[in-house]
Amino acid sequence: MKTEVCIESFGEALVAQSHGINRIELCAALDIGGLTPSIGLIEKCANELEIETHVMIRPRGGNFVYSAAELEVMLKDIELAAKAGVNGVVIGALTDSHLLNRRQIVKMIEIAHHFKIETTFHRAFDIPVDSFELIEQLIELKLNRILTSGCATAVYNGMATISSLVKKAACRIEVMAGSGVNASNAFQLKNIPVDAIHFSIRKPVSSNEQMGTTYEIDNQKITSILASITD
Repeated sequence: MKTEVCIESFGEALVAQSHGINRIELCAALDIGGLTPSIGLIEKCANELEIETHVMIRPRGGNFVYSAAELEVMLKDIELAAKAGVNGVVIGALTDSHLLNRRQIVKMIEIAHHFKIETTFHRAFDIPVDSFELIEQLIELKLNRILTSGCATAVYNGMATISSLVKKAACRIEVMAGSGVNASNAFQLKNIPVDAIHFSIRKPVSSNEQMGTTYEIDNQKITSILASITD
């Protein structure tokens, strides 16, 4: 089972690499689920680190229903990230009816495939009513993996669904579990078995600052999770 951490700074990326994490999901604004990070940060991580780097492609917070203008921005961000040297992009797009926006997602995949980088469908996956139909659509479109909490608020409430999704995937697409991953449930997820776990590696140290929360790296969380999944 692989490990992926969601980060929003070069310092966090360095720590992830030092702990032997398999890949990073590079984001901005993790407090609202992650947005596309700056091209400067993307280039620095892709060019100066050995760890596998995947980039969140999300132009704003809120829902995953995107306008034509927002799609243009996302397609350009995929192109720029690919040219910067990343290994993959993290994407998703839905309709007003909470169905896959096939037209938009196909455009994103086409650019990623042109540059020969991987694609992960992010936790927009957990919104549609029929996740089992959605996973079949994503397999057909040749995405590399999905990120899911098992259609629950966190993985500990979605274990049964995650297990069913792994069986449904049948090695045709990777299933990565994320949201609320800790040392205890990481061990459970390994035994399902999921292909990867996804978690953050920071903790708040101050939340009363005018311009947002200050965080520091939670090394204890990293080591406890890694210890729990090591044979």
